[in-house]
Amino acid sequence: DIKYIEGIIDTNNDDKIDNYDTKTSLEIEGLTVFLGGAGMRGSYQDHFIKAFKEAGILDVVSGNYTPLPTEWDDSLHEWIDMGTDASAVMFYNQDTNDPIALNFVDTRGCEIDKVIEFLNMKYISYKGKTIKKEECPNVFRIEFDTPSNEVFDLENIQVYKQVPKFGQFNFIGYSWGSIVAARTAIEYANKGIQIDNLVLIGSPINDSLLQSVQSNENIKKVIIINLKDDPIYAGMTDTEILESAFTLRYQMKNDIGHFYYADETLEGDSRRKALAEELFKKGLR
Repeated sequence: DIKYIEGIIDTNNDDKIDNYDTKTSLEIEGLTVFLGGAGMRGSYQDHFIKAFKEAGILDVVSGNYTPLPTEWDDSLHEWIDMGTDASAVMFYNQDTNDPIALNFVDTRGCEIDKVIEFLNMKYISYKGKTIKKEECPNVFRIEFDTPSNEVFDLENIQVYKQVPKFGQFNFIGYSWGSIVAARTAIEYANKGIQIDNLVLIGSPINDSLLQSVQSNENIKKVIIINLKDDPIYAGMTDTEILESAFTLRYQMKNDIGHFYYADETLEGDSRRKALAEELFKKGLR
């Protein structure tokens, strides 16, 4: 049983897809892209697709994105592939207009008072209070130019289909896949293409990326799904991501918390089915 409360699905009660399109543009009714967790492998992803289709979200495919060259990604052991994607989270989880900055201090709610720059470093003085009602800090940030300028489009996430002219254009991302989903949705939204639904499940995006997708007028609905007992949530800091490592390792072994929907058993199928039906109720088609 899954309860939908103020945009959050609460899992409190525990009771490869062909991406090539041969249709003409006039025959395409819609497109929903699902992007899974780190590694973007595992039969659970096909199970997700099956659950979505059975719930009535019909034009759905899975995508894949890795910071590595594609030819490496296909040949790496799945654990290396997973580790590479997981390690890349903090280099992609900020707004596309921001430089990559390892955000180890919580400055949410603060206003910038003064900035001193030197090479790739910035000293930033903040004023006011954080969203936790604490005094805003003064911090050093190390910033990089890339890969914040990386282009995220359907081809680069290995979905070889056209942007739909009719029907819905949706992205559903789980964990690492939620970052890719958010970045790809922003890419198209900034070009004036409407995204009907962006679903972020167990998402480790920073606050800047969260605010960016929520405020973009071309992304019509953002559905945030934070899972019970999951240390990962949309809007978190990089410090919190690092601190969650041991908890995530335990949860991965037991298919709980962050890995609630990654269970490849019949119980996992039941969980994914309930999620898909809830998203259908929320308007995904």
